[in-house]
Amino acid sequence: MEIDPSWDVKELKLCSNCGHIMARYKIFPDTDFYLDRCRHCNGIWMEQHEWEVLVDRNLHDNLNDFFTKPWQSQLHVAETKNHLDQIYLERFGPEDYERIQEIRNWLWGHANLGMLLAFLQSDDPYKI
Repeated sequence: MEIDPSWDVKELKLCSNCGHIMARYKIFPDTDFYLDRCRHCNGIWMEQHEWEVLVDRNLHDNLNDFFTKPWQSQLHVAETKNHLDQIYLERFGPEDYERIQEIRNWLWGHANLGMLLAFLQSDDPYKI
């Protein structure tokens, strides 16, 4: 899967160093926090207060990591998990969702996982 920066912008930004179009990279999951980076000269553009946000979260030393496939893939995984978590919560309701998570955690840590799943999936687990 190719993870590309977001091109969903109101206006394109040009790199002040070389004049090429800058690409937007998402930095945090489920937020509209982006940094713009030139793919030609690797120049980075920050809007007002973006540097302070990175310093506050102790991420300012990891600046180049944001533009890597592993970082962008990790964001995609986190956003997918959050989205599915919300769907399950809406479908099951808070009480049932909490309970099914407890059951799932118990099942996946159990030595007899296969047999437990077969028992649960069978229409009649006592029938041969």
